Amino acid sequence: MKRLLFATLFIAGLLIVIPISAAKITAVRIGSKINITIDNKYFTSYIFSDDEKYPFFYPVNGPLSGGSVTSMRNAEYPHHSSLFFGCDLVNGGNYWQEGLERGRIISINAEIVKQGGDTVIITDECIWSCPGAISPVKDTRKIIITSPSSTVSQ
Repeated sequence: MKRLLFATLFIAGLLIVIPISAAKITAVRIGSKINITIDNKYFTSYIFSDDEKYPFFYPVNGPLSGGSVTSMRNAEYPHHSSLFFGCDLVNGGNYWQEGLERGRIISINAEIVKQGGDTVIITDECIWSCPGAISPVKDTRKIIITSPSSTVSQ
């Protein structure tokens, strides 16, 4: 019985002492997108090109399967681009549904603020633009992506 108790306490002590290592997360800007990897596996891209309606993330891959959990666009919802922030109507502009002439959100300063360890931080300034109208919004985004382990991403 003493051996079993000792073995149990010893194993429990190892579990406390052995930390669960965080995944290594990195970001690289290539043209008008920022590619993010976790433990050297592709996770997502922040896309902010001039010919898109708004900045968005695509694909967003699952940490275990590596398969995308989002879709770029589809026939039923062609105005949905994976993971994005948009708004239907603001001061007469449409910053969600397709058609750049109806309004768009333009990235003017996407940059990687921090990378390495278990965190990537991206900031971006975006101007909401609609032809023939004064811009109703300028937003500043701070996107924090963490990966506390190789099997969990946030």
